[in-house]
Amino acid sequence: MRIAGRRYLAALVIGCALMPGVAPEVARAQAAGDIAGKRSDLDDLKKRIRELQQEMSRTEANRSGAAKALAESEREVSRAQRRVLQLQRERAEADAQLAELERAQREAEARIASRRGELAEWLRRHYVHGAADGVAPLLSARDPNQIARDAYYLEHLGRARLSLIEGMRAELRETEQRSLEIGRRRDRVTALEAEQHAQRSRLEASLLQRKEALAEISKQLQTQKREVATLRDDEQRLARVIDTLVKRAREAAAREAARRLAEQRAAERRAAEARAAAA
Repeated sequence: MRIAGRRYLAALVIGCALMPGVAPEVARAQAAGDIAGKRSDLDDLKKRIRELQQEMSRTEANRSGAAKALAESEREVSRAQRRVLQLQRERAEADAQLAELERAQREAEARIASRRGELAEWLRRHYVHGAADGVAPLLSARDPNQIARDAYYLEHLGRARLSLIEGMRAELRETEQRSLEIGRRRDRVTALEAEQHAQRSRLEASLLQRKEALAEISKQLQTQKREVATLRDDEQRLARVIDTLVKRAREAAAREAARRLAEQRAAERRAAEARAAAA
């Protein structure tokens, strides 16, 4: 529409240049109509510029909101990333603790097995086959006090070994309980880590959408700015055309007034000459 309007303006300027050959009344009417039409076009341009400026204001507000939303998304993604890293560190720490506890469990189990074997061997030797491998010499002493002391010693030694094994078993149970607790904590951390990964993925998808939305709004704003700039150029050109038309119309009117004045004076001279001749 703007191209057709510019072609019309060019044709109009050419027409104005040829106007001297047109009848004065027709030329004045045509010039007045052209000026009125161009002023109407100029008003339409100004109206469209105002509308576009209002649209640009709304687009600017949308762009500002989109930029703020994008910045918030970036902060959310950053927080989610930090949370994932923290959970990864916690999981690694839990894994290390579990590995240490598992090592302690294996050592405790080995010690218990060793002590249990020693106790079993001791019992076998001193209670089952005691007379053959060393208990009999102790119990064959004639001194009852010595026999009592030896029996007490053997009983005390057996109880000490049993107590040691029970202590190691208690330690093993405690270690197993700690392992279960740390294992549950590791499982919770692993679940949280998976959840945080999923949340970060959602946030990154939202971030991408907001980036695209901001880019689209920025593109729309640039388009509106270019259109406003083009319309302002059209406005200036049309204003110059109107000024040219008004100037030429005034010049034509001045020439017409001068022509009429010259004709009037000529008529007056002819009338005066006629009166003088009649006298």
